Amino acid sequence: PVRAVFGYLAKPTESSQVVYSYQAHMWVEAKLGDEWVEFDPTPPARTKIPTVTEITEWDKEVMEGGNITVSGSVMLKNGKAVENGFVEVYLKESKDSPEGVLLGIAEISDGTFSLTAKVSRSGEYSLVAHYTGSLLYADSWSDPVVRVYSLPEIHASLPDLVPENFTLKGRVVDEGKGVGNKSVVVEVDGRQVTTRTDPEGYFSVMLHLTPGSHTIRIISTKEGLYAESVLERTVTAGTFRFMLLNSTLAVGESNVVKMRVTFNGVPYTGNITVNGYAVRVVNGTAELTLRPEKAGEFYVTVTAGGFREIIKAAAKFRVELSVDYSEGWLEVRVRSPDGELVNGTVYVNGEPVSLKDGVARVEVSEGEFRVFYPGDGTHLPAEIVYRPGKPWYILALPLIAAAGVIGSVVYRNMPRMRVEFVKEYPDMPNIWKVGEPVHLTVWCNMPYVISADGKISDGTIIFDRPGEFEVRIKAIKDGKIRKEKVMGLRIVSDYGEAVEFVFRMFEKDVMRKRGIDCTVMTARELMDVLGLKNRDLIELFELYEYAGKRGYSREEFVRAFEIYSRLRRDL
Repeated sequence: PVRAVFGYLAKPTESSQVVYSYQAHMWVEAKLGDEWVEFDPTPPARTKIPTVTEITEWDKEVMEGGNITVSGSVMLKNGKAVENGFVEVYLKESKDSPEGVLLGIAEISDGTFSLTAKVSRSGEYSLVAHYTGSLLYADSWSDPVVRVYSLPEIHASLPDLVPENFTLKGRVVDEGKGVGNKSVVVEVDGRQVTTRTDPEGYFSVMLHLTPGSHTIRIISTKEGLYAESVLERTVTAGTFRFMLLNSTLAVGESNVVKMRVTFNGVPYTGNITVNGYAVRVVNGTAELTLRPEKAGEFYVTVTAGGFREIIKAAAKFRVELSVDYSEGWLEVRVRSPDGELVNGTVYVNGEPVSLKDGVARVEVSEGEFRVFYPGDGTHLPAEIVYRPGKPWYILALPLIAAAGVIGSVVYRNMPRMRVEFVKEYPDMPNIWKVGEPVHLTVWCNMPYVISADGKISDGTIIFDRPGEFEVRIKAIKDGKIRKEKVMGLRIVSDYGEAVEFVFRMFEKDVMRKRGIDCTVMTARELMDVLGLKNRDLIELFELYEYAGKRGYSREEFVRAFEIYSRLRRDL
């Protein structure tokens, strides 16, 4: 028996290939014994016309995930163009690799071809253009080199607000894995620092910044098969100050405490984290709820931007203060929450009396007694005003009740007002610079109006000239002024004037407490007489007063006041 067989003339290879219509073929098979034997009456031509394939233009460097464009020609050796046909374009590890990634098939038109395709993986490859040939023309190849680059990611924690001195930490990552031994350049305001990543891709650089705005660029340089990548951030460098207005807390209670927050001496508005909880700060004031469960040191951890500070507070127990009067003797008892009697000292109308086994007895005459317990390391202060009762008071109960109702109504209708300047420390002088916002916190049980320099304000005031000013807060009801509070402040053109004012405060304290006439001494002579070694306040004062330094910042004013506060305690 004999049969006709239809198929294609494909290449004898195990790898995948493209088979074209011109490779269609027919041959004969005859059965000899148990096997079919092939007889090809029309074998392919043994000699075809040679061709030359050349990639003339291509993207020599491509980004991973980007497109590559390849153009070229297929010509005969005599320069005549191959009119039509197809060119397979591969990426191969090497030109002789049996397998590769097929980018696409380009059609030949008048001897030229062009192809644009996406490249998915980085590496250095042979870009193979294979003209597949025809019944007349032999196939041919062109195989230039192309580099496909990966674009690594730069991960770095760069908040908007950073310390003046901090360690910038980051990581260079590619496809979720760290890139080790990679060159990294950190550029700040034109200055560059170069480092390399560790085997896991991490890097760190110590930065020293001046207060103010800076542009930080982190550059992972072009290296190997990694393209250059850049991370850029604009940050503000400076100093946060966090201050609890009440650093003594009651154990077992939810204590509502205000915190002052400034950045570079200016009241801060934004978010901070306190003991792991987000807290909003408005005009430099945050309200916290702190609940210590045991007596002793209580730590408040505050983070903001790139800052972290631990503030120490004291947690103490409340005490129960009880007073009895009998036959000219006043008996005072102080108990802790668990009922235990507390020893120490109490003050009766300002006179100290010792507690023995939690009880103090003092002989007194009739009248009103103010009893004050100052507290100790684990107990809060307590105060009570005691008036010994009269036997007839029971008869007066209806009158007392009526008086209480009337008093309550009168009290509710009395104007009550509390006003504070928002500043770094409550007892700091009320001094600000021209053009800086001055913030007020007002609590009032009635509608009120704030005015300063002839203008109505909403609680934030800006003065356009130096001088002494008054801020007036008026509580108004039924069209009448029920209460008025006047707050004085000073506006300066340079905070050096504020530093000088602080030094003059120190001189007055010296004259008052030590009786020393400071008017006939220089600043250094005064410090020598006092035996004080800390000269920081003098240096700030002398640079302004004698050396003519100008441009002092509020932060320097705050620092001068902090030094003054310490020196005052040493007097």
